[in-house]
Amino acid sequence: MDGMRIARRFLIQREQEQVFHVMSRVVDRQLMFDEEEKSVFHRIMRQVETFSGCTVMTYCVMGNHFHILLRIPCRPENISEAELFRRLEAAYPRPRVEAWRQQLAAWRSEGQEERINEFKGNMESRMHDLSSFMKMLKQRFTQFFNRRHCRKGTLWEERFKSLLVGREGYSIAGVAIYIERNPQRAGLADGPGHYPWTGLSEAKTGSKAATGGLRSILSPYLGPADRARLLACMESLVAMQADSGNQTEKARKSVEAFQGQPISNRDSPTDTPEGSRGRPNDRTIEDLMKLAGSRFAEKCLVLSRGIVMGNADFVEKCRARIVGVSSRPGSCLNSDSGKNPDHHAIHFLRRLRILDSD
Repeated sequence: MDGMRIARRFLIQREQEQVFHVMSRVVDRQLMFDEEEKSVFHRIMRQVETFSGCTVMTYCVMGNHFHILLRIPCRPENISEAELFRRLEAAYPRPRVEAWRQQLAAWRSEGQEERINEFKGNMESRMHDLSSFMKMLKQRFTQFFNRRHCRKGTLWEERFKSLLVGREGYSIAGVAIYIERNPQRAGLADGPGHYPWTGLSEAKTGSKAATGGLRSILSPYLGPADRARLLACMESLVAMQADSGNQTEKARKSVEAFQGQPISNRDSPTDTPEGSRGRPNDRTIEDLMKLAGSRFAEKCLVLSRGIVMGNADFVEKCRARIVGVSSRPGSCLNSDSGKNPDHHAIHFLRRLRILDSD
């Protein structure tokens, strides 16, 4: 069986917020999407985002694949009827939503509360869920694409890939930089934000959704920041990953520009307690920029093959959770930190092969 699929099943925890890097390619990896189709994919993605209650932190739509950094919130105990219909209106035609509204009113007048609860339950079960988000996104785009090209059959080559990303340290920002760099690596853009179908490019147009996504990625390092600083910071991070020059000095100058004050030389990074977020200091953003320009760049290819990424504690807990429900596990825990790992070092779990215990 597919080891990644089995691993994902055991890694998903609905009682806590999680972040995934998800990716999917088209059959035969042909360059199939033109500009209009990328635009339609983006529109569908935002519709599904609103319906699902998940958050697209950033993304990139290429000619034959896409990347999304997706935050899955905790599943709430219940969703109000007003909120439910707000989400339905974002994802379904108005006549269908109105028909549902009238049906619920009719059931309520007849005292059929159980049918109302069944309808709400069916809809809510598709929200705050990774697999449901991806299924709805890929199916809707496939229907559009097949109609447009008078084709039938599968558009995507396989089930989507996913990488669970830990919240501590620099992992989420690192994955975001990797996603934003895709067009430049493919030779489709000569600089950050120059390719239309990325989160950074959308944020530059004034999009509140895209700007909010970048803020959720960078606020732990920048603290409260206006849109201009968010865009400038992400552009610098993406550009640094492409630059092979003196990254330490480049990072220092970039941070001084953002913080408005010199950065002192220190031999060891400031420790950040696990789980702490939103308290910026000059060292954390300096380390993030150095990471963008050096260590993380070397790990980019690993992302599409990995299962879990984060600090050592997070990755080990995930590995133990998978192994605990498997009969014959085998895994490879890798790190970018060499012999002296620290809290912020990036670790990843890959080449995991699992057999069901039953």
